[in-house]
Amino acid sequence: MTPHAIDDLMKFINRPDREYSSPLIDVALAHYQFEAIHPFGDGNGRVGRMLIALMLAENGTLPQPLLYMSPWLERHKSFYIDLMFEVSQTGSWITWLQFFLRAVAESAEETIDVVQRIQNLQKEYRERFQTARRSALMLRILDLAFEHPAMTVTFVAEKLGVSYPAAANNLKPLLESGVAKELVGSYPKLIIFPSVMDTMRIG
Repeated sequence: MTPHAIDDLMKFINRPDREYSSPLIDVALAHYQFEAIHPFGDGNGRVGRMLIALMLAENGTLPQPLLYMSPWLERHKSFYIDLMFEVSQTGSWITWLQFFLRAVAESAEETIDVVQRIQNLQKEYRERFQTARRSALMLRILDLAFEHPAMTVTFVAEKLGVSYPAAANNLKPLLESGVAKELVGSYPKLIIFPSVMDTMRIG
């Protein structure tokens, strides 16, 4: 039964006339249906929330799947579950759709806020370390930290195409300044950027 239900869901998502319907309503319906099918033993919530962003990117609503709704839905978890149950029991679609659209709107605002904080922090770091005596490699490492806020020296060297000593030497001032920290007890040595990690948190 589950494979057939998933097949039907995929047919709905990829139906040829979907251009005539609202992308957000489609995603709301698909998300509910996926959670109702509950195809996996674990991880259905995570996959279902990923489906939201992927569908919105695929249908052109988002340029990239950057909408992260998990924190918002976790804060409203009881209501979220109750509303999906009500759809299953009584067909209460309007209330579910209103809730889902609010979730998308407020999650989008939170995501925009996170992106702005990330951009501000990246600008602050570049201005702080962009001096005549600083290596251009250090700025590349800082930029890399916003893609990978946890890294090893070997990773930096390979990712940026430089030698291990060059990577280590340019990480050293970042460690001394507190921008980066070594994760105690890690092997190989893992270097993290705590402020970058904190800035990326939603909620």
